[in-house]
Amino acid sequence: MRWWAWTNVGATMAVFAGTLAVLVRTARREGRVTRELGLFVGALSIGWMEAVLCWGAYLYYSPTWPHFPTGWPIVRLIPILPLHIPLAYTWFFFGGAWLAVRLAARIHGRRPSWSEVPLLLTTGAAVGFIFGAVVENIYIPLSGLWTYTQTWAPLTLRAGSDSQWPVYMDLAMAAAIAPFTYFLGRSSPASRSRPAVRTLASWVVLCHVVYGTVSFGYVVLRWTGLQTSVSTVQPYPDERPLYDHDVTRPDDPAVNREPIRKAR
Repeated sequence: MRWWAWTNVGATMAVFAGTLAVLVRTARREGRVTRELGLFVGALSIGWMEAVLCWGAYLYYSPTWPHFPTGWPIVRLIPILPLHIPLAYTWFFFGGAWLAVRLAARIHGRRPSWSEVPLLLTTGAAVGFIFGAVVENIYIPLSGLWTYTQTWAPLTLRAGSDSQWPVYMDLAMAAAIAPFTYFLGRSSPASRSRPAVRTLASWVVLCHVVYGTVSFGYVVLRWTGLQTSVSTVQPYPDERPLYDHDVTRPDDPAVNREPIRKAR
């Protein structure tokens, strides 16, 4: 499955680079930092927090994927963080908000009496949830990219299996993409005199506030110990990261389950 992993990573990088090139060209043509470019850069800047969210959500990435060094700060919180995940999530948030803005504009064209702000927020939340559900229930089973080793059972489908789906994960994605959609699609005119650095800094702060809130929510969820639905994939113990060729930890009393599968 290595060929599939590298093909996926290459495709992710190509889509990321292509999207960035289009956004930069558009910004240069308009002579300002567009909202689309601001959101794209802001979403990229939050990549360092991915390990925090994954640690809180007991998310385990397959060792099949090329990944960051496991001993790096922050990254060490979880066993593995694939190289392309920050780029993939950048496009996930940007693409979700971009699509939601256009969907909201079409709806508003047919229902002009509907208020813009609730429409943008609602559409963003709906697109975010659908995006997340498609990824969790279609893409992940095909790619074997990740699995949740422990979840909160009341809001989990297929609880206890290696494909258990914490629905609250996608509710969190909806809560993140909704404000991105609002700030991307609001009708107030953009200022051409605003410095580019200040514009980009504003988007970076916005993305950190939104995604940081979501990530901290998962940290709190882990601290409370509510995620007790254990999958058929062995969970990794607290404060002890697992590595590519050392995933069973037979000397650990918390480990008495099947070894994690290397790939699907």
